[in-house]
Amino acid sequence: MAKFSISPLRGGLAGLSSILFVIVMIAFCSCSKGVKDDLNTLYNTVPADASIVVSGDLAKIVEQCGGKVEDERIVSFGTDGALSAFGKGKLSDTTIDEFQKVAVNVKAGAFVGFVYKGESYLTCMLADAEGLRKAADRSDQWKKTGNVECNGNFAIADGDRLWIGDRLTAAKVADLMKLSEVQSFLSCKYAEKMSGSDKAATVWMSLDALYSALPFSQQAQARMASSMLFENPKFLTGSLDFSKHGGELTLMPMTENYGPAKCVIDVEKIDVKKVAALGGNANMVFAMGVSQKLVNQIQDFGKSMGGALPMGMSSIISPLEGTIALASQEDNKAFVSSPGGYRAVVSTNGKQNAALGQVLEGLATVKIEGNDFYLSQGSYGDGVLNVADVAKKMEGSWLAIAIGEKDQQKDSKVMILLTPVDGTLQLKVSVGD
Repeated sequence: MAKFSISPLRGGLAGLSSILFVIVMIAFCSCSKGVKDDLNTLYNTVPADASIVVSGDLAKIVEQCGGKVEDERIVSFGTDGALSAFGKGKLSDTTIDEFQKVAVNVKAGAFVGFVYKGESYLTCMLADAEGLRKAADRSDQWKKTGNVECNGNFAIADGDRLWIGDRLTAAKVADLMKLSEVQSFLSCKYAEKMSGSDKAATVWMSLDALYSALPFSQQAQARMASSMLFENPKFLTGSLDFSKHGGELTLMPMTENYGPAKCVIDVEKIDVKKVAALGGNANMVFAMGVSQKLVNQIQDFGKSMGGALPMGMSSIISPLEGTIALASQEDNKAFVSSPGGYRAVVSTNGKQNAALGQVLEGLATVKIEGNDFYLSQGSYGDGVLNVADVAKKMEGSWLAIAIGEKDQQKDSKVMILLTPVDGTLQLKVSVGD
């Protein structure tokens, strides 16, 4: 049996990646009363000062991904669903079989994953402790201390609770199992909403904890960036749902009292018709709505930082108004250095366009239609994303980016949207079709 690792990455945001990895890999309709009760039991073992908490219903995840659950046991991941497809595309067939050998011993119900002091954990209820012992690597190496048995990355507590983590010890698990309600995540106001959610999984993050996990030189920058966008953001909360071909993560910034953190910049919605008009097929599509008020806010921010924007830059951005969009032939890796072949549109108010026009003409072939600049450069048109279809999915958003990549198994697609909701911005990340 191959050794499991819950932390392929370390640290704040990396810890989130670790937890999402575990959810997908161990994978194991609103929450039933049993799931809700189990979630509250599990929350009581999560420290109150955890930086990230992800919880939900393993049965719902498996079923959404095309797998099968019977009598609270995971029967299979499904032959063509997202979990099996991920296993075949990213892991060996042997490895996905090994994950299933462990997963069938887990109760298909409540789970909680969390990041605490830079380390990632996942805990859930066991349906068959003896089956788990046999499935684990070195099944004869279980060592029991008190009510906790440990074997490498695995621990079994009280005979019916599974723990997974990279640095598990009996003492560490025992301490987590003895937390009082005040010491645990149960004391968080948002815990009740998470346990009662009808989503496959819910997410909670402390922004202060995430900032502190960054290198010291980046912490001030991260705090400044968030304060430029939102008023008093303290948490990120959201949900995860899955399908046979992918999944969707949504997050919103929240205040200390769990109201939406007000967006302090002016956001203009994308004109999807202008994005669609770029046409063809691309590997990257970017779009953003720009208002004159946002332009003024950017210029004022320059002044607040001890000086105005350089005169040339101020002249270039001053006429921007409407939608800026780019459809690029290059994949995401190449785009960081050059967009390669592309088409783009830059909308303006038609006033004082000379400086902007001069810059754009130095970049590509430019065609002017009304107040808009249309750019084209190089070979373009045979990417994996249909630009018109992508544009429809951007409806109502302020900023959007879609990335497509050719893969040996199938084309992979990711879309990221920032959309005005309840006075703030909602982040939505969709993977798959």
